[in-house]
Amino acid sequence: MLGFIMKFLLTVIVSTWLIMQGTTGSFLSIPVLFAILVFALFIWDSIISYRKSEERKENLQHLNDFFKYKQSKYRGL
Repeated sequence: MLGFIMKFLLTVIVSTWLIMQGTTGSFLSIPVLFAILVFALFIWDSIISYRKSEERKENLQHLNDFFKYKQSKYRGL
């Protein structure tokens, strides 16, 4: 969670700085487009990180179920 907050703050700071550098009146200037790209990459990275954490939880649950099955199998013998 701390990494998420730090990445978000860094993205906001970089995006704001780039927009301030490119305040020429043109919305589609290079710094503004770069700031939009940085923010989009942050969103994409957040989604990927969330999916990986969910997969990790699911894999741990499968492993836990497997060990419970093995334990119950050996107790039954």
